[in-house]
Amino acid sequence: MKPYPSIPHVSEKHLGLICYSFVKYDGSNLRFEYSRKQGWYKFGTRHRLFDRQDPEFGGAIQVFLDRLAEPVERMMRDFNGNPESFMAFCEFLGPHSFAGQHDPQWLNVESNEPKELVLIDVSVYKRGMLDPRRFVELFGGQQHVAQCLDFAPLTDQYVIDVRSGKIVPGEGVILKGGEGHGFWMAKIKTEQYLDRLRSRFGTDWKKYE
Repeated sequence: MKPYPSIPHVSEKHLGLICYSFVKYDGSNLRFEYSRKQGWYKFGTRHRLFDRQDPEFGGAIQVFLDRLAEPVERMMRDFNGNPESFMAFCEFLGPHSFAGQHDPQWLNVESNEPKELVLIDVSVYKRGMLDPRRFVELFGGQQHVAQCLDFAPLTDQYVIDVRSGKIVPGEGVILKGGEGHGFWMAKIKTEQYLDRLRSRFGTDWKKYE
């Protein structure tokens, strides 16, 4: 299974570029692969495969099948000739998930249910990731899909506003622009979220940045 790409922090080279801004969800990145012959048949984290018996992520399979499998399959079936295979990338999280951790004991809460999945991207076999414009056209505004916040040239002020928490609470935003070989992504995290990382992980906080 193709892993989800690592996303760099925003930099000066991104300023002025027209891009879509999406809410960044604080969860675990999961992959769900579909083929015309086998349906939804393979499931993975960023680094490994898992099945329904997996103690940490096994429950995500049924959540995906119940909430996202049919609408994603239907949209992709109508997209450019029903591709042979494609992969849905989602964030898996509960109401208290933090830094990719979901265990209530670690989070010091009674429960971290219900878990949900949020569709963040789709990659098509031999074509690569859907560009953000097409992703918004196909899935924008639907339930369990990453919320699109803006479409505009990236400015210094927008970066400042995200970091201060003015745009969204929580972790921050993901920026996506271009298409094909020119497709790019960058992330901006809020200072409040970074402070939580520093408080929780001390000198190791950058590992979770």
